[in-house]
Amino acid sequence: MNEKQEIADRLREEILLRYGSIKEFSKAIGKTQQFVNVYVSGINAPGPKMRRLLREVGLDVPYIMTGRRGEEPGDEKKELKAIRVLMTEKGIKNAAELRRRLDRDEALARMLGPEVYKTIVKAAVMRDKRAKYRSRK
Repeated sequence: MNEKQEIADRLREEILLRYGSIKEFSKAIGKTQQFVNVYVSGINAPGPKMRRLLREVGLDVPYIMTGRRGEEPGDEKKELKAIRVLMTEKGIKNAAELRRRLDRDEALARMLGPEVYKTIVKAAVMRDKRAKYRSRK
């Protein structure tokens, strides 16, 4: 396998991990699927502009380009781990699904008003805590 194809495979892996599909990733970066397919298929390797774009949307560019994971600062790494744990607990598979849920929650907050929405969220958190406590018994 040549270097371009290895980069393409790692790029596809990162895209699917973070966005769930090439289509969702394409939307996130404001490009067409055809544009992204040039890189994901191994026709071209990401140049400086594309690498900057990948970095801006949260992909691990050092890993994509070299196969080695980039190191994140300690605090940021802990936060990312905590976010991943929470996403797993809530059944959220990728960033695209998280984005959809956040958009839906934002729409609910606007529709219900901030106070009603906060009350509903507090009740849901309390319900989750009770369920977790009961499961420990």
